[in-house]
Amino acid sequence: MTRDKLYEAAFRYKKAGLWKKLWDSEVFAVKLKSGEIGYISIMGKNREYNALALYIGDEGFGSYLLLTDMDRYSGSEFKNHEWLFRQKCLQAAFDGKEELLPEEVEEVRAYAKKNGIRLSGRNAFPHFCKYEPGRYPWKVKTQADMNALFEAVEAAVLLADMIGSRRPAALGIFPLQRAGKGIPLFSADKGKLVQEG
Repeated sequence: MTRDKLYEAAFRYKKAGLWKKLWDSEVFAVKLKSGEIGYISIMGKNREYNALALYIGDEGFGSYLLLTDMDRYSGSEFKNHEWLFRQKCLQAAFDGKEELLPEEVEEVRAYAKKNGIRLSGRNAFPHFCKYEPGRYPWKVKTQADMNALFEAVEAAVLLADMIGSRRPAALGIFPLQRAGKGIPLFSADKGKLVQEG
């Protein structure tokens, strides 16, 4: 896995526009090649923040559940930051260049120039971050993290195709509720997404 392949997948994800079809609470799961389960939340339908978040395993998904319990609108700003610093996930986000480190901006610009991609608009720059509890988010660096994030982004692109013009509920994707209908599990097989349960 190279960073170029991750950028390529991110731009395909942006073109697929899955955030126009799913709310961030409409979580789906993917069986990763590592054998772990990755829970994916797609952010952007409310137009505040455009990102794919991958929560791996029970610990990662538990950190997502903590966020869903948070009442962002009634707590203090400090309390909200405390909750956000409890996340354990990988993210592929589209941000403005001011949100990236200078070397990340140059890396994205070099990839875009090499591949004839025009970077324009408010959130034009792919940004790959790792969130760990109690730490400031940082750039995805390890091969294992890049592989997992790549698989999640690929699954999201394939899911956008599967949904097409249908509602997510047709694939068993519903807003997450603790006593709800469960989270659908998919796996990627030969360029297709297969629902496993």
